[in-house]
Amino acid sequence: MRFKWIILQERPVIPDYDEKIWAASEIDGPASLPKILDEIEAWRGETVRLLTGLAPDGWSREGRHEVLGTVKLEPYVRHQISHEAQHLDQLRQAFVGQEGAT
Repeated sequence: MRFKWIILQERPVIPDYDEKIWAASEIDGPASLPKILDEIEAWRGETVRLLTGLAPDGWSREGRHEVLGTVKLEPYVRHQISHEAQHLDQLRQAFVGQEGAT
């Protein structure tokens, strides 16, 4: 959503959130992993389509993150790709850990 806001709005405010509160409110467990991965795949497919269709000058668009300040789209996308890779690795490790326990 944050990428979409930057692309479609003029210097949108990008809200921060407390991920610990968000994670604590989730009730998903290991059995939910296939559903979670399907959701990630769907969201990423939409995001890739949006970014692929972006004109070259669109990559320099900016948003105003509540904590980080001004963010440019291209470095923000690169950062988020790296960050998401870490989360996917965490899921992989958690899933492998659960399979070993059964």
